[in-house]
Amino acid sequence: RREMSAARAAMNWAVRKGLIEAADVKPMTLPSDGQRREVWLDEAQLVTVLSAADKADENIRTAIYLFAFTGARRGAVLDLRWNKVDFHMGKIDFRSSEYTGRKRRSVVPLAKRLRPVLEDAAMASAAKGEAPDALVVKGGASRTFNTKFRAWADDNGWPELTPHVFRHTFITLRLRAGVDPWKIAGVLNEDLETLLKVYGHHRPDHLLDAVDI
Repeated sequence: RREMSAARAAMNWAVRKGLIEAADVKPMTLPSDGQRREVWLDEAQLVTVLSAADKADENIRTAIYLFAFTGARRGAVLDLRWNKVDFHMGKIDFRSSEYTGRKRRSVVPLAKRLRPVLEDAAMASAAKGEAPDALVVKGGASRTFNTKFRAWADDNGWPELTPHVFRHTFITLRLRAGVDPWKIAGVLNEDLETLLKVYGHHRPDHLLDAVDI
């Protein structure tokens, strides 16, 4: 849908500029939002991905676990600094005064599976003499992380795996497990109505009252 929307906008612009004739532009019907294909990992697939991450270099491993156990967007993870990780209180603060984007960021509880991975990375960072406000995941600004992530995923045979797939997975698995959607929305600082509109069909009781009376 995104690509077709861009193509249609480009053709309309060309018509307005007189570069092409309106009669030469064929009607284009966009697929509805509901026709988008969801990509997410089930429990077994997530275990496989995490197992592969454990064998990857520390930077990739840290990023994968952050994506998987916080549900944070790529930009939030790549902007995260060590002084925003509170091991004592068990929280990760993805908020930043430097962030000016529209996507809301949140404070996320530190998951049990994530804690030892971050502790390993924090000790490695300290051993290198990095500053307390050093980036947790390196290479975001220079795009080297994107290149390495893509190479790692492709080498493991996962061409569709992207950082955003982990956000889909985070939400989907928790809804399927019966976690309160309000709590999930709170963790992600996401609008509850939007979350249910996009992911609500994954709830075990979705539409159950329509068949059981």
